[in-house]
Amino acid sequence: MEQNKLFSQIHNKKGNESPSVCIDIVRNFEDLKAAFEIRQQSFVVEKKVAKPTEFDENDFACTHILMKVNQKPAGTLRIRCFKDFAKMERLCIIPEFRGQQLYKHLLDYTEEYLADKGYDCFIGYILSDLADYWFERGFKANPRMQPIQKENMTLLPVIYPFGCKKISSHHKQIDLLAKEGKMKTY
Repeated sequence: MEQNKLFSQIHNKKGNESPSVCIDIVRNFEDLKAAFEIRQQSFVVEKKVAKPTEFDENDFACTHILMKVNQKPAGTLRIRCFKDFAKMERLCIIPEFRGQQLYKHLLDYTEEYLADKGYDCFIGYILSDLADYWFERGFKANPRMQPIQKENMTLLPVIYPFGCKKISSHHKQIDLLAKEGKMKTY
């Protein structure tokens, strides 16, 4: 019965269509608040991460991505861009939407966003107890970085390669006046 309830929650009114998934860069305070609430639930409450550790000064200097399922905030991640690499952080999906393979949409969006900026991979850390899950999905161990122990978690360094289409200011299709990122629906 619980599985049927979850199934109907993520499916449209007709009951036989895929859920409506929308992903975009956080563009307003309401969406930033929703992303923070997802992280609060996933990391502070579930994983017992200290709030000052989860919410740090980097939150004001990075790009946040928010995924909504049937218009309900469902997942988030943040990206920090450096000269030669981008770092994915704080990827999480709320419990009622886990197991639906929705992380793929977040990764696809992030990949496209970063490829548009000229990156060909991103790095990050994954929870050691989820390593098999992420390695099966294309993440690879990053030999240039060491595992770290933070709060009550062991974090393993990973890299997610995806190739890239380099663009420059001379690229004829680039629109430097366009808004950052593009909303995607699945």
